[in-house]
Amino acid sequence: FSSSSVSMRLLYHQHHHHHHHHAFSSFFSFSFFFFHHLLLLQLLLSSHLQVANADLQSESEALLRFFHNLQSPSPWTAKSLNWTNTTSACNWVGVQCSTSTDGVGQKTVVSVALPGRGLMGSIPSQSFGLLPSLQTLSLRSNRLSGAVPADLLNCSKLKKLALHRNAFTGQIPAFSTPSLTVIDLSFNNFHGSIPPSFSNLTRLKSLFLQNNSFSGSIPPLSTSLSQLNVSFNSLSGSIPPSLRAFS
Repeated sequence: FSSSSVSMRLLYHQHHHHHHHHAFSSFFSFSFFFFHHLLLLQLLLSSHLQVANADLQSESEALLRFFHNLQSPSPWTAKSLNWTNTTSACNWVGVQCSTSTDGVGQKTVVSVALPGRGLMGSIPSQSFGLLPSLQTLSLRSNRLSGAVPADLLNCSKLKKLALHRNAFTGQIPAFSTPSLTVIDLSFNNFHGSIPPSFSNLTRLKSLFLQNNSFSGSIPPLSTSLSQLNVSFNSLSGSIPPSLRAFS
């Protein structure tokens, strides 16, 4: 063999070996990259689900805070509400959940409706005020009393608040949540003025405040109102121009 053919073979062999080595290292790098990112994705998903579960867990604890604050006049009241810390709040009587749009299958409480269940007691702070996705709160026609906690103002997605026909007292929180469309606080023992912040409720369709002890004047309210009742209070002053249609 000539020296040139030997060197050619050697070069070919070295190049061929280098090519195999390069392909193997590329494959190894890609595999490592792929599995590394797959592992990261799994970790992210699992941590996100843990956060999601933790969120629903904290909402359940908030609801139980209200539940345990109730005075049960008869055994059926508590038993008819299957609210226990061993089941998901989404399966409780009167509670509705929805899957949030910003999470991986994250469940969140959007409605609590317990009308006419003979409930006695008050609403503690750190209960409904800790439900960030709450859209409907209906506790009408019970025997609930005490003040409505100010932290209910934290429910920035609240659309319907129905607390009528109870024995609530004190001043009502200064709601200014733009999403509110229905407020019914009639037939209670609320006093003080109607909060000026009600002027900011631009989507408000129905406002029922009759049969309380409200005093002072009526603030300018949204022109979107189609139902308004403030009778049987101690209100004074003139009717705001925006409400002349109701006079």
